[in-house]
Amino acid sequence: MSAPNDAPSDVDQVDALGGPSSDVVERLRALSTGVQAAVAARRAVDPSPDDPFRGLYLGDEEIDRLLAGEVPPIDAPLAEPVDDDGRLAALATGFGLDPIDVQLLLVVVAPDVDSRFERYYGYLHDDVTRRRASIGLALELSGLHPASGAARQRLSPASALVKGGLVVVERATRGGTWVWPDGSEGLRSRRYGEATLWYGRAALSDSPGE
Repeated sequence: MSAPNDAPSDVDQVDALGGPSSDVVERLRALSTGVQAAVAARRAVDPSPDDPFRGLYLGDEEIDRLLAGEVPPIDAPLAEPVDDDGRLAALATGFGLDPIDVQLLLVVVAPDVDSRFERYYGYLHDDVTRRRASIGLALELSGLHPASGAARQRLSPASALVKGGLVVVERATRGGTWVWPDGSEGLRSRRYGEATLWYGRAALSDSPGE
């Protein structure tokens, strides 16, 4: 699989169309810059970055490179504090999220705003079918070590992101139909290979004034 090109991002187009608020757009733009840097670093040591079958098989050179520990880790900075104004601040307050939680959420939703992230993530996973961020990749892009137990707890069932219904952690074909927590309702779902992304929102109250 070839690495993505540097065409104008969908983030800029969404911004021009009056989509997400400016704070969301700016954070997604910064994330895009960081992901592109990670892709460039990975390409620099990739023996066959333009192989059309990359991500579908592992050749001898790739195995040797993995055994030699030549795959660079993703060097992403820790998440920045959320601005006091804007939708991200309201979201963080409403769901009890800290800056790292917000960054993880941005990593998860980025492919729905800018389709290039699907190819970026596939490249970084070295698997063309994995177009959504895995737990490990999401943590790395948020400045955390993917093997850290404390970091992985941020995407556990008891975490603010998962418990609040903001993020669904899929387990490929082992996962069953998602059951929305109390206070939330499903809108639609979308399949990505063996994984399914479920969209939902806070449930609307049936009582006037609530």
